[in-house]
Amino acid sequence: MSSTATPSSWKARLLLTGILLAALLLWLRTAWLSDDSGITLRVVLNFISGLGPNFNVDERVQVFTHPLWFLLLSALIAISGELYYSTLLLSLLCTLGLFYLLCRGLQFSPRQQLLAALVLLGSRAFIDYSSSGLENPLSHLLLLLFVVALYRPPVASTRRDLGLLLAASLLVLNRLDLVLLVAPALAMDFYLRRDRLRLVLPIALAALPLLGWFGFSLVYYGAFLPNTAAAKLATGIPASSLLTTGLAYLWDSLQRDYLTLPAIALAIASAAWRGDWRERSLALGALLYLLYVVSIGGDFMSGRFLAAPLLLSAVIIGRLWAGPATELAVLVALLALLSPRPVWLSGSDFRDPQMTPRGVADERAFYFPNTGLLSATPPAIQRGLEKLDWRYEKLRGSAEIYTLGLAGLQRGPEIHVFDPLGLANPLVSRLPQGFGEHWRPGHFQRRIPRGLVESIESGENRIAHPELATWYDDIRLLSRAPLWTAERWAAIWRVNTSQPEVVERYTELGDEYLVPAQPFFTRY
Repeated sequence: MSSTATPSSWKARLLLTGILLAALLLWLRTAWLSDDSGITLRVVLNFISGLGPNFNVDERVQVFTHPLWFLLLSALIAISGELYYSTLLLSLLCTLGLFYLLCRGLQFSPRQQLLAALVLLGSRAFIDYSSSGLENPLSHLLLLLFVVALYRPPVASTRRDLGLLLAASLLVLNRLDLVLLVAPALAMDFYLRRDRLRLVLPIALAALPLLGWFGFSLVYYGAFLPNTAAAKLATGIPASSLLTTGLAYLWDSLQRDYLTLPAIALAIASAAWRGDWRERSLALGALLYLLYVVSIGGDFMSGRFLAAPLLLSAVIIGRLWAGPATELAVLVALLALLSPRPVWLSGSDFRDPQMTPRGVADERAFYFPNTGLLSATPPAIQRGLEKLDWRYEKLRGSAEIYTLGLAGLQRGPEIHVFDPLGLANPLVSRLPQGFGEHWRPGHFQRRIPRGLVESIESGENRIAHPELATWYDDIRLLSRAPLWTAERWAAIWRVNTSQPEVVERYTELGDEYLVPAQPFFTRY
């Protein structure tokens, strides 16, 4: 005996199909690879070629901030043997999985599904970084998995708790600072529980991926955190200057995208006004993350760090505005369409080489002509790799001062690519920013210690300043010595717990100890 689907189930399936198709078509029109994706991709190629998870094959340094994304990307590229489309495919799978979960995991009504989906589909920040080659799509999917688990009622088994904690653990493994988004909800969920002892096993199991990675990172790289954390956070720039630039990052978003920040503000206000503890804790997580973004000076990629808070906001708006959902959906669509260069009208001619005086740029518009799915035929990134043989035989003995992104990817594994921003150099990353007010968000250039490039080329310590040279000896033990020697582990302790006094007065050293150089970026 056959059963027939009810009209409501047909409508639900039709709406789900429509949302997935809209997401797919919009993703295909906007898919691209960012310049920073080249940093991870070079490490992926080294890793799957047996050269280690490093940017430069002669030095163990973690230059990526997304271990889980790196591992998944490495597995897919190792299977496919292809770089460009594999990277985009992983992003697409995460994005479609997210919209399916948005419609099926939260018990939203059709009007709530449409409203929440429109908030995401109309946002420049969210759509631009649903591809890009960076970790955002996986972060969004894991964050929504966390939210779905949060709204499941606690039961007498550990299934719900394990799902909640594992989603949070994997999210943090994908990008460490995203812990701010979920920490308030985790804390409140724990506070409201009466059977806290039952959480011991789920916590232990969920912590395994994080503990495993941090253990590997300490053994292999000699540090718990990626090298980029020091390069971008320990800059020595005054907090007031970072705050001013961070606020300018939000203002840039408001000028380019009329939907993203207003939607986040609406969600936070709505949760405070009439949300339950779940909405309020998620809104607090979004607010904490925004404050963190402002405190570090924002970013040079317009909107990138606003996409995850927007996802939480879309869920909150969907839950709390179920009544006037249709009217609000119309307003959301209008804001998306009225934004300058609306994402729904983006095509193959999308481009814009301009950046704001504060150094923020529409990264997709800048790189889309060369790496966009619609505009790159064949993709420029693939053309640049066609003539490279990723079989490492011998370092040429040359350290080329170059950028680390797609251009660094196209240099090949036999070249040691050195950048004055310190992203891939464990000494430079630990030095303060060296050009005063001349900096761009995410790009903190240092003056290079005299003799460092020669040290890389020769394999001998030739740094001119005696105290810096001694410290560099320890850093070389971290990144170049055999893993298990007692000497290396003593150096790991020294480097991670102290720094020489010369670092405090580094910017005061003259040309006798620092290579004369001009800043890459100028602030106005």
